[in-house]
Amino acid sequence: MARAGHCDAASRGYEGVLRRGLPPALARAARGGLAGCAVEGGRAALAEGRLAEAESSFRAAIGIGVPDSVVRVAWLLIGDARWADGDTAAAVEAYRKALAGGDQDNPVVQRAQEQLHKLLGGTPPPP
Repeated sequence: MARAGHCDAASRGYEGVLRRGLPPALARAARGGLAGCAVEGGRAALAEGRLAEAESSFRAAIGIGVPDSVVRVAWLLIGDARWADGDTAAAVEAYRKALAGGDQDNPVVQRAQEQLHKLLGGTPPPP
C-alpha cells in the first residue's frame, strides 16, 4: 500500500493498471492499492477533524472491496469518525462490521471490540 504523501501518484498508477485490463491478480493488487490510499486519505482527514470527508474516503475503500484487511480497517475508522461526530448508533454498527468474520487475534478486530466495550459503557458487546 502506498503511504500518505505518495498516494496521488500511486493512485494514478493503480488506475492506469485497471484501465489497461491487465491480468486479474494485477487488477486486484491495483484495487487494493486504491483502497489503501483511500484509507490513508481518510486517516488524514480524521486526524484534522474533517469527519464527513474521512468517512467518505473510508466508504470509498469499502466500495473497492479488497483486500479484506483494508475494508476491516475502514469500518473501524468509520466507527471512530461516527463516534467523534456523536452518532453512537452508527459507530456501533461500523464497529460490528469491523468485527464480522474477523480472527480474534487480529489487532483491528481487537480494537473494534475495545471501542464497542467503551461505547456500550463497559457492557461486553453481544456476539
